[in-house]
Amino acid sequence: MSRSESKHAPSLKPALFLERAPPSMFSPYLQSLSDSSIEIAINAPFNYASENDETELIKALEKIDPKRIKKIKIWKWKISLKTFVLFCEKIGRMSALEEIYFSRNGFTSEFAQSLSKALIEPNGPGKALKNFLFRGNDLSDQGIEWIAKSLKDPNGPGENLLYLDLSNSNFSDKGLECLLESLNSENGPSGLQQLNIIGNNISSVGTISLVKALGNPNGIGKSLKELILDFNPIGSIGAKAILRAESVLEYIWLNDCIIEDEPNLDRNSDELVLAV
Repeated sequence: MSRSESKHAPSLKPALFLERAPPSMFSPYLQSLSDSSIEIAINAPFNYASENDETELIKALEKIDPKRIKKIKIWKWKISLKTFVLFCEKIGRMSALEEIYFSRNGFTSEFAQSLSKALIEPNGPGKALKNFLFRGNDLSDQGIEWIAKSLKDPNGPGENLLYLDLSNSNFSDKGLECLLESLNSENGPSGLQQLNIIGNNISSVGTISLVKALGNPNGIGKSLKELILDFNPIGSIGAKAILRAESVLEYIWLNDCIIEDEPNLDRNSDELVLAV
């Protein structure tokens, strides 16, 4: 498990947990559940799903009320765009969904587009969603723009969203600008407390935009407690800017951000965490 995964991701104890299990097991597991809510987790390390696997997944979801599903966690399991579109149609009816976790699935911007549409469905998860993790996928700036679009939609994730993780998603300052605009929009997630953007391509330019966004008292500046910027090339200029930001931030993570000339930072520390 990587350092970024172990420290920041919300815990998940699923009622339905399939670790290295064939997707053909979806149906019997789902049929046997009688709880009022269902949590789904699938871990299949870097396995590509067969056409039959994907069919089984969709069939399994057809057998349960989407309003019963509270959490979805799928990591290291690669499915086709065609199946993901069908999966997102189901997500668009999961009005009680509190956590979405997709990690290292080989997704691109087209997958982000499908998920973005599901998040703004009138009967979708927008208002219930608390933790949104879409990490370790090659979303690029275009994919982040799709996610940002859902965040500022009236039906999208609103005041209940607490944790947003877009780490290792291969986006740059351009994608960050779009994301920040949505986070500070009228319908944006006004209660967001943690933002994880580890391992992207954010420079000092993007960091300064982030500082400006944190200065908005009507946006994330009033709620964000923890900012995780590890492994971004923000440089000393970006580091100084973020450390001097006027905000309610309590913790800023700056591991391996190329901070050359900050005399008060312990560059030998395994965990460079700054309590503001």
